[in-house]
Amino acid sequence: MNFKKIWILALWALAPVYAAAAAESDFFLIHDFNNSGFVNRVGGSTGKWELEPDDKSQWCNISFSTSHNAISEKSGASLRMDYNIATNKENYIAGQGFSIHETGTHARSFNGLYMLLNKFNAKPYRYLSFFAKGDAQEGFTRSFKVELKDGQRSVPVSVHGLTDSWQAFNLPLSEFSSTINLSTLTEFVIVFDQNITRNKGTIYLDQIGFSKKKEIQKTP
Repeated sequence: MNFKKIWILALWALAPVYAAAAAESDFFLIHDFNNSGFVNRVGGSTGKWELEPDDKSQWCNISFSTSHNAISEKSGASLRMDYNIATNKENYIAGQGFSIHETGTHARSFNGLYMLLNKFNAKPYRYLSFFAKGDAQEGFTRSFKVELKDGQRSVPVSVHGLTDSWQAFNLPLSEFSSTINLSTLTEFVIVFDQNITRNKGTIYLDQIGFSKKKEIQKTP
Protein backbone atom coordinates (compact mmCIF):
# COMPACT_ATOMS: atom_id res chain seq x y z
CA MET A 1 0.00 0.00 0.00
CA ASN A 2 1.49 3.35 -1.01
CA PHE A 3 1.59 6.53 1.07
CA LYS A 4 -1.28 8.17 -0.87
CA LYS A 5 -3.64 5.28 -0.08
CA ILE A 6 -2.59 5.29 3.58
CA TRP A 7 -3.29 9.06 3.77
CA ILE A 8 -6.77 8.66 2.23
CA LEU A 9 -7.62 5.79 4.59
CA ALA A 10 -6.44 7.87 7.55
CA LEU A 11 -8.76 10.72 6.55
CA TRP A 12 -11.67 8.31 6.19
CA ALA A 13 -10.94 6.97 9.69
CA LEU A 14 -10.84 10.49 11.14
CA ALA A 15 -13.99 11.69 9.34
CA PRO A 16 -16.40 10.65 12.17
CA VAL A 17 -14.16 12.44 14.70
CA TYR A 18 -14.22 15.63 12.63
CA ALA A 19 -17.99 15.33 12.18
CA ALA A 20 -18.53 15.01 15.94
CA ALA A 21 -16.41 18.09 16.54
CA ALA A 22 -18.42 20.02 13.96
CA ALA A 23 -21.44 20.52 16.22
CA GLU A 24 -19.25 21.97 18.98
CA SER A 25 -17.29 24.61 17.04
CA ASP A 26 -18.34 27.97 15.63
CA PHE A 27 -16.53 27.21 12.38
CA PHE A 28 -15.96 23.79 10.85
CA LEU A 29 -13.26 23.76 8.19
CA ILE A 30 -13.96 21.40 5.30
CA HIS A 31 -10.77 22.13 3.35
CA ASP A 32 -7.97 24.70 3.39
CA PHE A 33 -5.85 22.94 0.69
CA ASN A 34 -2.70 23.37 2.75
CA ASN A 35 -1.84 19.67 2.57
CA SER A 36 -1.95 19.80 -1.26
CA GLY A 37 -4.40 16.91 -1.23
CA PHE A 38 -7.78 16.49 -2.87
CA VAL A 39 -9.38 14.71 0.12
CA ASN A 40 -11.09 16.99 2.66
CA ARG A 41 -11.56 16.71 6.43
CA VAL A 42 -14.75 14.65 6.13
CA GLY A 43 -13.12 12.15 3.77
CA GLY A 44 -14.63 13.51 0.56
CA SER A 45 -12.73 13.88 -2.69
CA THR A 46 -12.41 17.08 -4.74
CA GLY A 47 -12.28 17.28 -8.50
CA LYS A 48 -13.34 19.12 -11.63
CA TRP A 49 -16.38 18.39 -13.80
CA GLU A 50 -17.28 19.31 -17.38
CA LEU A 51 -20.53 19.10 -19.35
CA GLU A 52 -18.72 17.50 -22.28
CA PRO A 53 -15.38 16.00 -21.15
CA ASP A 54 -14.54 15.03 -24.75
CA ASP A 55 -14.94 18.63 -25.92
CA LYS A 56 -11.38 19.98 -25.72
CA SER A 57 -12.43 23.55 -26.61
CA GLN A 58 -13.85 23.97 -23.09
CA TRP A 59 -12.34 22.84 -19.81
CA CYS A 60 -11.88 23.30 -16.10
CA ASN A 61 -8.57 22.46 -14.42
CA ILE A 62 -7.73 22.56 -10.72
CA SER A 63 -4.36 22.78 -9.02
CA PHE A 64 -2.76 24.09 -5.83
CA SER A 65 -1.24 27.55 -5.55
CA THR A 66 1.30 28.35 -2.85
CA SER A 67 1.75 31.94 -4.00
CA HIS A 68 -1.93 32.81 -3.43
CA ASN A 69 -3.24 32.04 0.03
CA ALA A 70 -6.06 33.57 2.03
CA ILE A 71 -4.11 33.57 5.29
CA SER A 72 -0.48 34.16 4.42
CA GLU A 73 1.55 34.63 1.27
CA LYS A 74 4.43 32.79 2.97
CA SER A 75 2.81 29.48 3.89
CA GLY A 76 -0.07 27.23 2.97
CA ALA A 77 -1.92 26.98 -0.32
CA SER A 78 -5.20 27.70 -2.03
CA LEU A 79 -7.08 25.90 -4.80
CA ARG A 80 -6.61 27.39 -8.26
CA MET A 81 -9.39 26.93 -10.83
CA ASP A 82 -8.70 27.66 -14.50
CA TYR A 83 -11.92 27.53 -16.51
CA ASN A 84 -13.13 28.10 -20.07
CA ILE A 85 -16.76 27.69 -21.17
CA ALA A 86 -16.29 29.17 -24.69
CA THR A 87 -16.95 25.87 -26.46
CA ASN A 88 -16.84 25.33 -30.22
CA LYS A 89 -19.30 22.46 -29.95
CA GLU A 90 -23.07 22.83 -30.15
CA ASN A 91 -25.04 20.96 -27.49
CA TYR A 92 -28.76 20.37 -27.17
CA ILE A 93 -29.97 22.08 -24.00
CA ALA A 94 -33.20 20.95 -22.35
CA GLY A 95 -34.60 20.25 -18.91
CA GLN A 96 -35.57 21.93 -15.67
CA GLY A 97 -34.30 25.47 -15.21
CA PHE A 98 -34.29 26.42 -18.90
CA SER A 99 -36.92 28.58 -20.57
CA ILE A 100 -38.53 27.69 -23.90
CA HIS A 101 -36.22 30.24 -25.53
CA GLU A 102 -33.12 28.54 -24.14
CA THR A 103 -34.14 25.00 -25.09
CA GLY A 104 -32.48 23.83 -28.28
CA THR A 105 -29.02 23.61 -29.82
CA HIS A 106 -26.45 26.10 -28.57
CA ALA A 107 -22.69 26.52 -28.46
CA ARG A 108 -22.86 26.46 -24.69
CA SER A 109 -20.98 24.63 -21.98
CA PHE A 110 -20.82 24.29 -18.21
CA ASN A 111 -18.02 23.19 -15.95
CA GLY A 112 -16.64 23.69 -12.47
CA LEU A 113 -15.60 22.03 -9.22
CA TYR A 114 -17.14 19.36 -7.01
CA MET A 115 -16.31 18.47 -3.42
CA LEU A 116 -17.95 15.47 -1.76
CA LEU A 117 -19.25 16.06 1.79
CA ASN A 118 -20.20 12.49 2.79
CA LYS A 119 -23.57 13.35 4.38
CA PHE A 120 -22.16 16.18 6.49
CA ASN A 121 -24.60 17.62 9.04
CA ALA A 122 -24.64 21.40 8.54
CA LYS A 123 -27.78 22.02 10.62
CA PRO A 124 -25.86 23.51 13.57
CA TYR A 125 -24.52 26.20 11.25
CA ARG A 126 -25.91 29.35 9.63
CA TYR A 127 -23.52 29.99 6.73
CA LEU A 128 -21.60 28.23 3.99
CA SER A 129 -18.32 30.14 4.17
CA PHE A 130 -15.26 30.44 1.97
CA PHE A 131 -12.64 32.86 0.70
CA ALA A 132 -12.35 33.60 -3.03
CA LYS A 133 -10.57 35.94 -5.42
CA GLY A 134 -9.84 36.27 -9.13
CA ASP A 135 -6.51 36.37 -10.94
CA ALA A 136 -5.79 39.90 -12.19
CA GLN A 137 -3.43 38.73 -14.94
CA GLU A 138 -5.49 35.82 -16.27
CA GLY A 139 -8.85 37.58 -15.88
CA PHE A 140 -11.88 36.18 -14.07
CA THR A 141 -15.64 36.19 -13.79
CA ARG A 142 -17.21 38.58 -11.29
CA SER A 143 -19.88 36.03 -10.44
CA PHE A 144 -20.47 32.27 -10.38
CA LYS A 145 -22.84 29.75 -8.82
CA VAL A 146 -22.47 27.58 -5.73
CA GLU A 147 -24.61 24.48 -5.26
CA LEU A 148 -25.25 22.28 -2.24
CA LYS A 149 -26.67 18.78 -2.71
CA ASP A 150 -28.22 16.25 -0.35
CA GLY A 151 -28.09 13.22 -2.64
CA GLN A 152 -31.55 13.78 -4.11
CA ARG A 153 -31.78 17.49 -4.79
CA SER A 154 -29.52 20.46 -5.38
CA VAL A 155 -29.89 24.21 -4.85
CA PRO A 156 -27.84 26.86 -6.71
CA VAL A 157 -27.03 30.24 -5.15
CA SER A 158 -25.30 33.01 -7.09
CA VAL A 159 -22.13 34.63 -5.77
CA HIS A 160 -21.45 38.20 -6.93
CA GLY A 161 -18.77 40.81 -6.44
CA LEU A 162 -15.61 38.76 -6.92
CA THR A 163 -12.44 40.92 -7.15
CA ASP A 164 -8.71 40.26 -7.41
CA SER A 165 -8.37 40.53 -3.60
CA TRP A 166 -9.34 37.87 -1.07
CA GLN A 167 -12.89 38.24 0.24
CA ALA A 168 -14.89 36.22 2.73
CA PHE A 169 -18.19 35.01 1.31
CA ASN A 170 -20.91 33.84 3.71
CA LEU A 171 -23.93 32.28 2.01
CA PRO A 172 -26.90 31.87 4.39
CA LEU A 173 -27.86 28.21 4.67
CA SER A 174 -31.46 29.39 4.84
CA GLU A 175 -31.21 29.96 1.07
CA PHE A 176 -30.65 26.21 0.64
CA SER A 177 -32.71 24.68 3.47
CA SER A 178 -36.16 25.08 1.89
CA THR A 179 -35.19 22.53 -0.78
CA ILE A 180 -32.44 20.27 0.55
CA ASN A 181 -31.79 18.46 3.82
CA LEU A 182 -28.91 20.23 5.55
CA SER A 183 -28.29 17.28 7.86
CA THR A 184 -27.16 15.01 5.00
CA LEU A 185 -25.13 17.17 2.62
CA THR A 186 -23.39 15.12 -0.04
CA GLU A 187 -21.72 17.69 -2.27
CA PHE A 188 -20.44 21.26 -2.64
CA VAL A 189 -20.25 22.45 -6.27
CA ILE A 190 -18.88 25.49 -8.11
CA VAL A 191 -20.60 26.17 -11.45
CA PHE A 192 -19.35 28.25 -14.37
CA ASP A 193 -22.20 28.64 -16.88
CA GLN A 194 -23.73 31.17 -19.29
CA ASN A 195 -24.38 33.59 -16.42
CA ILE A 196 -20.72 34.27 -15.64
CA THR A 197 -19.29 37.65 -16.64
CA ARG A 198 -16.19 36.27 -18.39
CA ASN A 199 -16.06 33.02 -20.37
CA LYS A 200 -12.44 32.24 -19.52
CA GLY A 201 -10.33 32.98 -16.46
CA THR A 202 -8.81 31.91 -13.15
CA ILE A 203 -10.14 32.10 -9.60
CA TYR A 204 -8.81 30.90 -6.25
CA LEU A 205 -10.69 29.28 -3.34
CA ASP A 206 -9.60 28.81 0.26
CA GLN A 207 -10.95 28.00 3.74
CA ILE A 208 -14.20 26.32 2.68
CA GLY A 209 -16.37 25.46 5.67
CA PHE A 210 -19.53 26.04 7.67
CA SER A 211 -19.90 28.84 10.19
CA LYS A 212 -22.28 29.81 12.99
CA LYS A 213 -21.17 33.43 12.71
CA LYS A 214 -20.80 35.68 9.69
CA GLU A 215 -17.11 36.30 10.45
CA ILE A 216 -15.06 33.37 9.15
CA GLN A 217 -12.46 32.14 11.60
CA LYS A 218 -9.19 31.61 9.80
CA THR A 219 -7.53 28.33 10.70
CA PRO A 220 -3.74 28.38 11.16
